[in-house]
Amino acid sequence: MKSIKEALVAHLGKPELLRSCRLVQPVGENGAFSSFKDNEKLNGRRALLVLGIPSLRPAGEEPAEDVPAEKSLQASVEPRSKPEVKVAVPEPPKLSMSQALALQRDLLQGFSDPEFQQKRKDQRSKIVQSEPRKFSAERQKLFLTVQTLA
Repeated sequence: MKSIKEALVAHLGKPELLRSCRLVQPVGENGAFSSFKDNEKLNGRRALLVLGIPSLRPAGEEPAEDVPAEKSLQASVEPRSKPEVKVAVPEPPKLSMSQALALQRDLLQGFSDPEFQQKRKDQRSKIVQSEPRKFSAERQKLFLTVQTLA
């Protein structure tokens, strides 16, 4: 794996990345990664994930916007022409203690409903192992059915 990293760093022309970049593989269903050791062999892998490289553009081909020195030079020469846009954020609704407790009771009742629980169990047994992303999306939709009723 070290030779892969060295070739990548040589192609990019950024030797400092040899220490910061890592070749990784996904582990489990929660989005975690495990680094390959430098002495590990490629073993027929045709695709690798790389972490720690801000851009895959070779040195000298990066856009001028990414160079901090040029940014500060442009800022001192040209005045800002973009006006700042303020987005109006609506205030969250004010709830009394009794309203908040009533909302919590409604949610508890909805999530405790035997029909909801059965749908959740059916969903989990069908797709959690085979398609974790689809399971997450379907589970979120199911939860929203209770939350929109409350």
